[in-house]
Amino acid sequence: MSEQRLAPRFFCRWPVEVVGPEDRRFHAQAADISVTGIAMLVDRAAAACLAPSGGLLSPRVPPVSIAVQAPGNPGVGSRRLKGRVRHIRRLSQEQYLVGIKFIEPDASHGVEIKALVEQAMRSMGR
Repeated sequence: MSEQRLAPRFFCRWPVEVVGPEDRRFHAQAADISVTGIAMLVDRAAAACLAPSGGLLSPRVPPVSIAVQAPGNPGVGSRRLKGRVRHIRRLSQEQYLVGIKFIEPDASHGVEIKALVEQAMRSMGR
């Protein structure tokens, strides 16, 4: 049995634009990021869009496209990253935490993700 290691996650509060199922667009706020995925804070409408079966996640739910706008570095986060919703947790009546796992990024997307993670690491040291 192989042991899966979790990638370290780094706190960030950056704007995110998400394109979900049926090309619905909405804005979110990044909560943390790692080389394997991102957690975002979304409102109730966005959570319903990302979990159309009422919160029961299914592998049939289409992937989402994410653009992260990392402040202070306009070149980082400019490419859209693909991911799948892994979990949704209700935080309050109007706020949900959505975990997205990046889908097998190619080399250029991998560089983009690493740049975002490095920026989050640097901003934590301030």
